[in-house]
Amino acid sequence: MSKMTYNEVFEKSSIIKNLPIAFEGRVLPKGLPAKVVMVRVQYDNLIEAFEKEMQEKVLKELKKEGFDERSQKFQEMEDIDKRKVAAETWKEGDVDSEGKAVEKPAMPSEEELKKADEIRKGKKDFDKELSELNDEYRHARIAKGAEEVDMKERKFTMEEFSELIEMIGQDEGNIKVNGTDIPKWAFINTIAAKFVE
Repeated sequence: MSKMTYNEVFEKSSIIKNLPIAFEGRVLPKGLPAKVVMVRVQYDNLIEAFEKEMQEKVLKELKKEGFDERSQKFQEMEDIDKRKVAAETWKEGDVDSEGKAVEKPAMPSEEELKKADEIRKGKKDFDKELSELNDEYRHARIAKGAEEVDMKERKFTMEEFSELIEMIGQDEGNIKVNGTDIPKWAFINTIAAKFVE
């Protein structure tokens, strides 16, 4: 059993997700693809537990009473505003992304427009409340990220690591990691430092 912070879990997860099972026509030997997947799942499960706690416990505790109801009202106001704009800006011959004619959208009722204007009166206060909540939640995520978690970490043996090197290749090429091309040797070094016994 080893300890690591949630920040380290996120970092290692972002690395292992980019470890391919096949690369440039080369495939890992039988058994090793399953291990790569199980290592990924191990980190995914910890991240899922982290996000669940942040959403269902931490965020819930940070919200002021009635926040969700107020938020729903402002979403309703925004929906009315969008429908009003759509109705006012529609022109004969408008088409959708597939080239089909768009019928004129219905204008919200007078009652809906009055309701939206009434809700809008509290928007400044709600925006301030939302900004404060976002700040508090961000600080809570930072604090939670520094907490340690116990895990029985799955690592690759030297033999398995050799197979990974063979599959990735030792030439001067690059490998895409989190959308960015990095040298293969740099990625191999990272795997060695983070995931090899």
